[in-house]
Amino acid sequence: MKTSDERQLDRERSNEDAGQTAGVRRRVRRLAFVGLAAVVLAAALFIFWPRSESDIALNIPDPEMPNPNAYDIYKEAGDLLNEELERRMTAREAVDLSAGQRQGPLSLEEAFAGKKGWTGDPVSSEEKAELVKALKPVLQRLREGMQYEYRQTPTSSFMRLFPELAQFREIARLLVVEGRLKAESGDWTGAVDSYLDAVDFGSDIANGGEILGLAVGTGAQYRGRYEVWDAIPHLSAAEARHAARRVEGVIERQKPFHETLVEEKWGTLASWLELMSNPDWPLSIYDDLYLPSPEEDYGFFGKVRHRYRIRTTSKRRVLEGYEEYADAWILRVQGPYPPVGPGPGLPDDIFNEFVLDLLEGAAYTNWLRHLLASTQDSLLACAFALHAYKLDRGAYPDSLSKLAPEYLKSVPSDAFANGKSLMYILASDGYILYSLGPDADDDKGRSIEDIGEPESRIRFHVRPQSKGDIVAGINKD
Repeated sequence: MKTSDERQLDRERSNEDAGQTAGVRRRVRRLAFVGLAAVVLAAALFIFWPRSESDIALNIPDPEMPNPNAYDIYKEAGDLLNEELERRMTAREAVDLSAGQRQGPLSLEEAFAGKKGWTGDPVSSEEKAELVKALKPVLQRLREGMQYEYRQTPTSSFMRLFPELAQFREIARLLVVEGRLKAESGDWTGAVDSYLDAVDFGSDIANGGEILGLAVGTGAQYRGRYEVWDAIPHLSAAEARHAARRVEGVIERQKPFHETLVEEKWGTLASWLELMSNPDWPLSIYDDLYLPSPEEDYGFFGKVRHRYRIRTTSKRRVLEGYEEYADAWILRVQGPYPPVGPGPGLPDDIFNEFVLDLLEGAAYTNWLRHLLASTQDSLLACAFALHAYKLDRGAYPDSLSKLAPEYLKSVPSDAFANGKSLMYILASDGYILYSLGPDADDDKGRSIEDIGEPESRIRFHVRPQSKGDIVAGINKD
C-alpha cells in the first residue's frame, strides 16, 4: 500500500500530465485556427483579387483615319472578288465531269498557278483573259482606292479576325495574272504597270497597320516584283525611267519597322484592356487564349499552383510587363541588322509568357521581311534606272551616283548596310548590283544560294542565316 506521500506525488504527476495535454490541445486549436484563417484568406484572395483591382487607364492613341480611306475601298474590291469567285465555284460544283463536261469556270488559284487543278492541263491565254474580264470591277475599284491614303482600322481585340487580308492576298495574285496576260500579248508596258500595281498595293498594306498587315503586304509586293524583272529588258528608256520613279515612290512611303511595332503595341494593349473588362478576367483570358492545360502539364498540385498564378496576377503587372517588353523591341529594331546580343527577356507573368513567346518569333521574322522588301525595292529602282541610262547613252554608268538626278532622285540605300549605298560593279557583259544581305558582309556580288536546292525560287531564297549577297535579278524574294 502506497503511503500518503506517494499518493500525493501520483496526484501531482497526474495533474502535470493533464496540464501538458491541455496545453498541447490549446496549441493545436490555435494552429488549426491560424491555418483555417490562412485558408479563408487565401480563398478570398483567390476569388476576389481580380475583382478588387480598379480599371487602369492607358493613353492609347486614337488616330485620325483618312477620308476616303484606301483600306475601305480595298475591302470593297475584296468583297467584289469574293462574290465572283463564289459564283464561279458554284458553277464548277454543278459540272458533271463523269458526263464528259468541262470542269467549269477557271479559278483564280488555277490562273495564278498556270495549270488546272482537276486535269493538270495548262491554262490558256483565252481562259485567263475570261477570268480577268470577269474580275475587271475588282481591279477598277482597287485602282480607284490606290490614289488615297491607306490606314488599317486599329485593333482593339485579340478575337478580331482579318478576312480582308486574305482577300488582299488574292487581289495581288489577280494583278500578277493580269500582268502575265499582257506580257503574253507583247504588252510589256502594261505588264509592268500591273506588276508595279501589286508592289504599290502591297506597300499600302505593309505600311498602314500592324505586323499581320506587314506580312500580307510584303507578300503582295514580292509577287509583283518577282515577275517584273523579266519585263525590264523589253521597256524603252522613257518607260524604264517612269517605272523607276514609281518604285522610288514606294520607297519614299515606306515607314520604319519600329513604327509597325508601335502600332502592334497599341493594338495589343487595347486588346488586353478589352479582355480585362470581364470581372473574372484571369480565367476568361486563360480560356480565350488557349494557354497550356495545367491538367495535362502539371498534375494536380501543378494545377493548383498554375491556377493560383492565374488568379493572383494583377492587371498592372500584365500591362506594364507587356509595355516594357514591347518598348525594348521597338528600340532594338532601330539598330543594325543582324542584332547584337540576346533579345529582351520575357515578362514573368503567366499571360505574357505565352503571348510574347509567339510575338518574339514574329518580330524577328517580320523585321527581316521588312528589310528584304526595302532592299528589293531599292534594287528594282536602280535596275530600271540602269536600263534607261544604257538605252540613252549606249553603256552603263561607272557609278550609281551617275543615275541621280536624271534617272533617280537619289541613289537608294542598302537596308542591310546601315544606310550606305547599294553595291555596284561594272562588268564587261553588264553589271552586278547587290545588297550586303542579312550577314552584312560584302561578298563582292556572290549571291546567296542553296546549291543543294534545284527549284530556283527556293535555291536563291534569303533566310536570316544566309551567307552571301542579295544580287539584283537573282535573289528576287
